[in-house]
Amino acid sequence: MEKYKFINEIGDGTCGNVYKSLNIENNEIVAIKKMKRKFYFWEECMNLCEAKSLRKLNHANIVKLKEIVRENHELWQLVPLGMLAWRSMNGSTILK
Repeated sequence: MEKYKFINEIGDGTCGNVYKSLNIENNEIVAIKKMKRKFYFWEECMNLCEAKSLRKLNHANIVKLKEIVRENHELWQLVPLGMLAWRSMNGSTILK
């Protein structure tokens, strides 16, 4: 995860936290979800329903999984930031 600079936290959920991050190598802005539980084996990561689904699905309304990283028993899922819906200050959904 050394090639990413974390800018700020943009979400917190039951299973993980989502961070806005910058890929230092190509200046691409991505969203990185850090899972809260620990993963001791790669097979555990690949058996997650979320990981299985996102790897297989290809649709304009579904985020595209760029990369899955397991480092020091932590799991990180990377998606393009522009594909996520955000809440504005008044609570309405906007796309960036």
